[in-house]
Amino acid sequence: MLNRSARFCFFIALLSFFSCSNDFQLTEGDVNIPVVYGFLTPESEFTYVRVEKAFVDENIPGTELAADPQNLYYEDILVTITHVNNPNKLPVSLTRIDGNLEGLVRDQGIFANTPNYLYKVATADLNLIPGDEYKITIRDASDNVMTEATTYCLSPYIEESLTTPSMNSDLSFTTTTSTSFRWITDPNAALHNLEIIFYYDEIKEGVSSKEELVWNLGRNIVSDDNRVSFSIRGNEFYSFLANSLEKDPSIRRFFDRATINITSGGREIREYLTVANANLGITSSGEIPTYSNLSNGALGVFSSRIQFTRENIRLARLTLDSLRNGSVTKELNFQ
Repeated sequence: MLNRSARFCFFIALLSFFSCSNDFQLTEGDVNIPVVYGFLTPESEFTYVRVEKAFVDENIPGTELAADPQNLYYEDILVTITHVNNPNKLPVSLTRIDGNLEGLVRDQGIFANTPNYLYKVATADLNLIPGDEYKITIRDASDNVMTEATTYCLSPYIEESLTTPSMNSDLSFTTTTSTSFRWITDPNAALHNLEIIFYYDEIKEGVSSKEELVWNLGRNIVSDDNRVSFSIRGNEFYSFLANSLEKDPSIRRFFDRATINITSGGREIREYLTVANANLGITSSGEIPTYSNLSNGALGVFSSRIQFTRENIRLARLTLDSLRNGSVTKELNFQ
């Protein structure tokens, strides 16, 4: 028989690192492949894992198969997480829940979004210890291991982790120099997203409102050790505001504060995206390489992530002056 190929898009809302799809080859015969996405997040109250199955049918289009929840989810599987460094602690079982009923609504797309089955456990029950190794195991109804994967729990950020800008310092952007962001992270954190949220008051036609604007400065910033650095030209700040806000002489704006958010993921996430975005390594069959740290041919990623937030950051006086009077942002009417 000839080989059959199928395309599958995998998306999980638990981590915004993933924005790509992967192609892979399925061979002859009835095939179902576990697809697992799970992330240890020490700061979160609960840990969620998505377990689905890839499928192929030579007579039914993939889009039709994806619309039927029975084709997406396994019945009677057991999902556990084990603390590898503590052999005396029994594996912790996760409970299947409908994410839609807990505010974790699946995005609209080709896959059925009702129900939205996830596997859930209280993070405190996992006894997450930074630097220790944890293993996820998926077993079928006959107690056979379908797939496994291990990852290291990342160390949570502390307030002093963000070294530039330093604590209690103002955020400064000048048009002639660069603005740098530097932070110290877990050595196993290899990929980072950096964003700033600007909060401001807006008065339009006599009505005042609280507004916010999210600036995604850096996506998929790679690091090889525990010190991460990212820089932008200061004028990018003013260009971002000018391109994001309405220029209306009747609108007055008043800057309030800013928040810096950093999200960092483990080395498995870095490898996943590196392979997914690779332009090289295409085989003669046209198959795109797919990264997974799951065993037995399963697809997906089991990794760890950490988050940092610093709130109530002010803009430096000279930056506020440039925001009000500079040629790029003067028409935004910041007061």
